[in-house]
Amino acid sequence: GKLEEMAPLGLEKVAIAQARLQLFERQLQAGAAGEHPEETVVALKNQVALLESRWDLARHGLGTFDEVLLEGGPHSCVSCMYYYFPMLLFWQDAEDSHMGTNSGPAQEPKLEASLVASARRLGVNGLHDLADEICGRHGLSPKQLRHELIHQWLRNPKWQPEQSPTALTRVEASHLDRLAAKIGNLHCQETAPVAAAARAGMPGHIFRQTPTDLMS
Repeated sequence: GKLEEMAPLGLEKVAIAQARLQLFERQLQAGAAGEHPEETVVALKNQVALLESRWDLARHGLGTFDEVLLEGGPHSCVSCMYYYFPMLLFWQDAEDSHMGTNSGPAQEPKLEASLVASARRLGVNGLHDLADEICGRHGLSPKQLRHELIHQWLRNPKWQPEQSPTALTRVEASHLDRLAAKIGNLHCQETAPVAAAARAGMPGHIFRQTPTDLMS
């Protein structure tokens, strides 16, 4: 246990947790597992799955979602990823179009700029694959979760996750400022509400790019 706690998040930490599970399962087969062995097996399996999902997030540069995974669980984490990912991809569109203000990714703190770069590398299909991996190891249906999110946004386009990474709340605030500035440049009145409405509709765009086999 102490060795696992001391190890940094990575393949070694995951391997140690897997070894602990395998050792306990052998003890269980030998009848030397102590009291409540089934509960211990479930706890060890959950720990392995959690570490694997945390490592998946970290190696894809999305470690900022780790706090949501730990506090809210895999369902909240994946929901949060789907909510924020279109916004992170929007920075690329805004930068490539050379429109708007100067408050693009280059002006954001390093962590936020790193998230934007990670979103670009992963892409929409990569996000779906990552969601499938996380959901699968935690006993969730990724297709059902995607359907739930679509229905949620259809009922309430302004829906937001209950838990959000601190860094991404700052990104979202900057994003809304940028949208408001762009709309203001078009001489639109009441730019802030219009920008907020545009932001609310963004998550739906990612599902319009989703292959049919991931939804049905």
